[in-house]
Amino acid sequence: MAELSRLELARRNLRLVRILVGGGSVAAFAAFVVVARAAHPGTSHPASRSPATAPATPDDRQPGGLDFGNGAIGPSQGGFGGPQASSRGS
Repeated sequence: MAELSRLELARRNLRLVRILVGGGSVAAFAAFVVVARAAHPGTSHPASRSPATAPATPDDRQPGGLDFGNGAIGPSQGGFGGPQASSRGS
């Protein structure tokens, strides 16, 4: 077998390093994806249905005590609506 020149040997080593780095980066990316998916709070898991759980009911009250009423568009019925106009004379 003919002896390789130093340049050919360096090229062979560089090619091997590129293949190893590429394969390692693919493996590292796949591991990152798996860990990120497991740690994400939005990950879907099969829901276990329990007969003791009440079905969700629509409610106008939102968390934090906000009340959006019945959803009708119209004048304010008091509260934080600012000064109210009066139709009575003074």
